[in-house]
Amino acid sequence: TEKLLAGIWQEVLGVRRVGLHDNFFDAGGHSLLAVRVVTRLDKALGVRLSQAIMVLQTLEQIAAECDRRR
Repeated sequence: TEKLLAGIWQEVLGVRRVGLHDNFFDAGGHSLLAVRVVTRLDKALGVRLSQAIMVLQTLEQIAAECDRRR
């Protein structure tokens, strides 16, 4: 899940690398891009998240939340 999410973030943000402890918004994301990430996660994993989860959590925490909801 972490690798999948990292790949999505890299594509959406247009960056080469993201780390487990990176925050989406600190890495250059904004609300419209967060919607894209949430939509891709829903399609890839069948997990519905609110874009609000992206605000204060790291990639590692969001991936763990996806795993909990699967």
